[in-house]
Amino acid sequence: MNFVRAGFIVGVAAVLEASGADWGVARVPADGTGTTVLEVGKWPTGGRFVLPDVPAHVIHAHGLRNGQSVALDWTPLTNGYRFEPRDRRTKLKLETVVLEQAEASGQFAGGRISFVPKEAKLSGTAMRTEFDSYGTTITGWTVKGDAATWDFKPTRWGMYELEVCYTAEGKEPVELDVTLAGHVLPVTLRAAPKADLVKTALIGQVYLAKSDPFSVRLALDRGIEKSVLRVKGITLHPAPEGEVPKPAPNGEIVLLSHAATTHSVMMRYEPATNKNCMGYWVNPADWAEWNFPVAKTGDYDVELWQGCGKGSGGSEVQVEVAGQKFSFVVQDTGHFQAFVPRQLGRIHLTEGLPYSLTIRPQRKQGAAVMDVRQVKLLPVAASK
Repeated sequence: MNFVRAGFIVGVAAVLEASGADWGVARVPADGTGTTVLEVGKWPTGGRFVLPDVPAHVIHAHGLRNGQSVALDWTPLTNGYRFEPRDRRTKLKLETVVLEQAEASGQFAGGRISFVPKEAKLSGTAMRTEFDSYGTTITGWTVKGDAATWDFKPTRWGMYELEVCYTAEGKEPVELDVTLAGHVLPVTLRAAPKADLVKTALIGQVYLAKSDPFSVRLALDRGIEKSVLRVKGITLHPAPEGEVPKPAPNGEIVLLSHAATTHSVMMRYEPATNKNCMGYWVNPADWAEWNFPVAKTGDYDVELWQGCGKGSGGSEVQVEVAGQKFSFVVQDTGHFQAFVPRQLGRIHLTEGLPYSLTIRPQRKQGAAVMDVRQVKLLPVAASK
């Protein structure tokens, strides 16, 4: 059985049969993403998920409904978790819940980078790492300047969304600054209505221009007296560098490479004028994704522009969009930036529905899979 996470199909390594549970099944994918996937047959009363093997150190949780992500907060239980939406106006009827875990700091398959408490350098008289019902946390935040710092060397450059996982209880918000590779982002963490409610706060987007070593520093901007902060970790999720693609007046949709989310440890958007493409696709587990709207209902031809260096052709690639999969063999174009259009097939799109398109290598033949400049979705009437 397979699961979809924002367009990504993951293979399954193990099934944890939830004895006596009426909500569904928990599965552990064997893809290096460090996740546990909960297939929800029936949403349990109160959002309480009993698990046969409780996943360790969960650092992020989200649900999927009709392919769209829903941010979740959670409460640890002795035998599982209770989930609720970050936006309290959301009604939970989710098909899947994805738990991201991190026992050690590092970059996971799919590109996320997570930093955990036990590997932080702490500065502050009361700062310490504890293990309690919240899991492993950094606590003792008291005076301005109290900080936790991590050092890391990424495998690629690119845009990331930065978030912090925490619990906060008390009567006052907690104000912090996050410093990462020269960027300083302020964040205010509100106290939760329940002391044991674990939350993730999106801090903002950060662009890493180089794959050079950097530090992440989380520091109190002002002291706190009436609240208690516990930090479970910091995560960087891959993010697109361009805006969401917009349909042209004739309905044509152009998915440019800079607007893709590169779920990758090596492949990345290369902004150089002579490139302007997704390149360095040396890891066949790396994949790309676009989310886009549709302005006109109808049939569309799928056209992918690919380049491939001499002697490196022959890789097998799969494109998925609107529930259809198209497979093709990469063409040797003599140079990775010599792009040619490939006609993949025809799909039907409906105005108003959200869609995603993914590119996922199946087998790498040469030095790299290919470079991709863009994907075009051409209305059939306009493409003739």
